[in-house]
Amino acid sequence: MLHIYAVSIQLCRDVRELTKKIPNATLVDQMTRAAMSVPLNIAESEGVTGGNRRQRRRTALGSAKELGAAST
Repeated sequence: MLHIYAVSIQLCRDVRELTKKIPNATLVDQMTRAAMSVPLNIAESEGVTGGNRRQRRRTALGSAKELGAAST
């Protein structure tokens, strides 16, 4: 498994703590779903090859960028 997978799991833990301070439930839900999407797509990419692998990893990157945008 990629090293970034372990980092993405820690990201989920960090987001859980961060969202405790955010009063907007809709934003918390969006951030939580984006954070969870990162390791899920990385894990899914390990089971496929070629273009599918690349696409899952791009999806994980997109979710990470979404999370970054939501937390600024």
